[in-house]
Amino acid sequence: MPRRLLTYVLLMAILLPMQAKQKDSKEQFHGIDVSWYQKKINWDVTAQDKRITFAFIKATEGGRIQDANYRYNIENARRKGIKVGSYHFLRPETPAKQQFENFVARVKKNEQDLIPVIDIEDVPEMGVLWKPQQAKDFLKEMLDLVEKHFGCKPMIYTSNKFFTDYLGRAFANYPLFIARYGNVEPEPLNGTSWTLWQFTKSGRVDGIDHVVDLSRFNKGRSLASIAFPKAKPKGEPKSHKDKKKHHKDAKHEQKHKGSAKHKGAKKGDSKKDTAGDNHNKKDKKSVKKKISSETRKDNAAKGKSKKDKIVKDESPAKKSKKQSLNRAKKREQKKKNK
Repeated sequence: MPRRLLTYVLLMAILLPMQAKQKDSKEQFHGIDVSWYQKKINWDVTAQDKRITFAFIKATEGGRIQDANYRYNIENARRKGIKVGSYHFLRPETPAKQQFENFVARVKKNEQDLIPVIDIEDVPEMGVLWKPQQAKDFLKEMLDLVEKHFGCKPMIYTSNKFFTDYLGRAFANYPLFIARYGNVEPEPLNGTSWTLWQFTKSGRVDGIDHVVDLSRFNKGRSLASIAFPKAKPKGEPKSHKDKKKHHKDAKHEQKHKGSAKHKGAKKGDSKKDTAGDNHNKKDKKSVKKKISSETRKDNAAKGKSKKDKIVKDESPAKKSKKQSLNRAKKREQKKKNK
């Protein structure tokens, strides 16, 4: 076989699988991300493309910029049944706290189907150039604020190279949305997993008059992997741990109420018993007093009766003799006095 023909065969053996893989990626892509850059999107048409299951929509940038098409995009995409999420473009010249406040002022929790995304990357033409430690500090602060506000871990959007060179394993536990254009899947770090792969920035979709970023899920990932947490009914525990604590507190409260009720009953009984005792004591005292009074009357009556009996029992002779003795004593006493 001529050398030229052999070279052609080998080249085709390499290129054909790559083209097939690229075609396969584009055929089964899962979502898009959009901003004012795509101008006014006809969501009625775009939603008819069955390859689009989600759309991340730019909400804010830096400390003051709010995307002009955000409200239009999120309302109309949702209206057509496309799952939506919001993203913020992080800039190095504005404090992270100010950028967070800009983001939450624009993004409403009840309009989110997907977790929020923080976009961090170098864009020289926009004057966005990060220093490694600065990128780590800004991103970590922003992620913490967003997670506390929305109640879920945000996803980090960045390039394969930026993640490897600037962020590293310190952020490997966050959902990763990696941009790596071409046919080779992202490899941000050896062993680091990713959730979404933005494989092109030059996609074409009906209803959008401009090129658009196309993305797909990693194997084993789906919309459920990036779903925004549903709001819990008021009073319902948010996790298994909270649920266990909730039941424990309820049990303790019930026990406490029962104890208080029993204690109250005992206290009431005690008061009732005390009142009864006082009443009984009063009655006893009254009875005792009555008995004492009657006893005295009986004794007085008995004494009088005895005296009357003694007087009645004396004979006239004895009584006369006694009177004579008394008169004799009186005469003798007068003589002595003289």
